[in-house]
Amino acid sequence: MFDTIREFIKAREHWFSWGAFLTGFTWDNFTLNRIDQLLDMLVLIGLITIATIGITLMNAIEERREIENRFVAIAPFVPLLVQFSLGGLFSGLFVFYSRSGTILSAWPFWLLLIGLLLGNEFFRNRYRGVSFQLSIYYIALLSLCVLLVPVFLREMGALVFLLSTAISAFLMALVFFLLRRVAPNRVRRRQKLTASLLVGVLVLFNGLYFTNIIPPIPLSMKELGFYHTVVREGGEYRVSYEAGAWWEFWKQSDDVFHWRGSEPLYCFASVFAPTDLDTKIYHHWQFKNAKGDWEERGRIAYSIAGGRDGGYRGYTLKTALEIGRWRCRVETARGQVIGQKTILVVPADNPVELTSELR
Repeated sequence: MFDTIREFIKAREHWFSWGAFLTGFTWDNFTLNRIDQLLDMLVLIGLITIATIGITLMNAIEERREIENRFVAIAPFVPLLVQFSLGGLFSGLFVFYSRSGTILSAWPFWLLLIGLLLGNEFFRNRYRGVSFQLSIYYIALLSLCVLLVPVFLREMGALVFLLSTAISAFLMALVFFLLRRVAPNRVRRRQKLTASLLVGVLVLFNGLYFTNIIPPIPLSMKELGFYHTVVREGGEYRVSYEAGAWWEFWKQSDDVFHWRGSEPLYCFASVFAPTDLDTKIYHHWQFKNAKGDWEERGRIAYSIAGGRDGGYRGYTLKTALEIGRWRCRVETARGQVIGQKTILVVPADNPVELTSELR
């Protein structure tokens, strides 16, 4: 029975390879919610553990093939295990990275996931190469450390990022030395290439972080909008915005602000942070000039406290408006963008009809 199943999988390896990756990819979209929840952290840590075990087994099997010239019984199943775990892990990382900052700020994971999906047939053979395996694995491990370490420390910033990369390098070294014990010949032949690729991944991530391309994880934007008024009522905020047409059932804030020359424009944001993580965020107001460039019009800070499901709510306002397009970017102290929204300010002679609701 076992031999029959093994032969069945080997004969249809292409489809099982796709299925394993896609199953892992979709798994986290139904299971992950908050990065500071124990279950979510255990899922991601469990997936990197499975990937570690799978890569170790895969190299041990390949080493025995070369030395003893025979197959290990579980050989066809191990690549599927690795693809499932990596698919699930990159899916989970994409979920959290795309929530932090704009969707465009998660482009490294978009490219990686698309590359893994489109090149799945190519990767089935490449997964047997030590250098390729560990490069993909280290991208996942480093991304996971950068995500989880701020949650455990309840702090974020450049020093925490550097500590995250140091922890990932230490863990990667342990995995590398483990592979040298179970598959010494395979690792030795590709040792210099593997080390160069791993260092390259580390340098690349540092470059992406310090150029503010990596989003400001673990912060994430829950809500961002422009309003005519924002008033605190007990533990809630009452916001008012221009009523939409009957068919604009999705409208929850202003996209066009009819300005009468005196009233301020409010930017209201709700930013999620993990429990006990307190930090400052900034509302960066900008105006688009006649040349099409965004001009600085003020950067206002306030502190947020983590733990609330809906995020920590706060607002700033702008009174010295001009006719034209405005933008409010919600940023960290380092200038990493958590979220941004634009609005068109146009003149209005008469009052506009407003609708209000509690947030």
